[in-house]
Amino acid sequence: MDETVKFKKGKGLPFLLLKAAKAGKFIDGEPATTLKGLIALKIIDCSDQHVKKLISGKYPIIPFRGAHIRDVLEISLEEWREVTEPVRIELKEGDKEIISGFLEKLRSNGLSSAVKFSPRNRADLDLSKFCVPARVVTEEEIASFRGSLTERKATLDSGAEEVLARRAAGVLLNGWLGRAHRRVVIQGEPGEGKTTALWHYAAQLCDECIKAHGQSKPKSARGDARVPLILALNQVASRTENARSLLQQAIQNTLAVAAPNNTAGQLAQKWLEHKAEAREVVLLLDGLDEMEAGRNRWLRSQLLSLDDVPVILTTRYHADPRGVLPQHTLLRMVPFRWWIIDEFVLRFFDGTPGGTSFEREFDRW
Repeated sequence: MDETVKFKKGKGLPFLLLKAAKAGKFIDGEPATTLKGLIALKIIDCSDQHVKKLISGKYPIIPFRGAHIRDVLEISLEEWREVTEPVRIELKEGDKEIISGFLEKLRSNGLSSAVKFSPRNRADLDLSKFCVPARVVTEEEIASFRGSLTERKATLDSGAEEVLARRAAGVLLNGWLGRAHRRVVIQGEPGEGKTTALWHYAAQLCDECIKAHGQSKPKSARGDARVPLILALNQVASRTENARSLLQQAIQNTLAVAAPNNTAGQLAQKWLEHKAEAREVVLLLDGLDEMEAGRNRWLRSQLLSLDDVPVILTTRYHADPRGVLPQHTLLRMVPFRWWIIDEFVLRFFDGTPGGTSFEREFDRW
């Protein structure tokens, strides 16, 4: 049973209390009889406030969490279906084309806004194929670097890890992100391509969603057909002005980038809101260092309430992401090297009319 569901109104609490008692889940030798007691059992691994909303049916239960609850409390699929209902939106064939068009505009407009140098007069150029794929240094490489220093009885000076990014070859970011990492921070210097890398990954997610729409059985919410919601954190409203949630702001920004017409925009907004409710999204947050410092506590609380949504956050080195994402996997951008620049130049010439002959002239210099 591979779908996002939510508890039917009034069904979640009594059902889970009954199943917890039958499964022998006790507190100090006594069965849980209240919501507070059920939360204390730690059957659902998320914040207390989140658990309350899951049980009440206000928040959806994504597939892996539903499978965990059923396994711990020995709940059969038949019993589960009686107390839950699917969270889904059915698109007509014409609506699927509108959503696919929206996703095409999102990937195109987003990349166009991020890529500063590209061949001119090439409206047909696919920027996702033109961009040089971003490379990052992983925590494993950092640990290996630390280990080599220890063997040489050297020390890792403050800030020296930034130097590591200049030495390591790194791994391809998009391939690494495809391994279901849920909370990721990407650090880098100004101009190293953090924003472009984020949009490049968003373009890949858009392509996967478009492909999923063409299938008779759409892919599930477990990672390979999630919708990108992207938000530049310097656009987050100030404390007094902000009344919208982080997800709402990300949805509005995503719609603004794609700039659909009224009819398509209304459908796209409804579709994005549903995807967010079903947790079939990836939240891409750009530029923690550019956000107003007074908004850190708000952002932390928002991300805590979205602990079942994958998050990718970019920042420069001087901003500390632990203030908003205490638990995360850290990546560092690999800065431009000559071989990366060389690949960019080749792609630029290949995408420019007459570029091949100019490339030959360039080589002679």
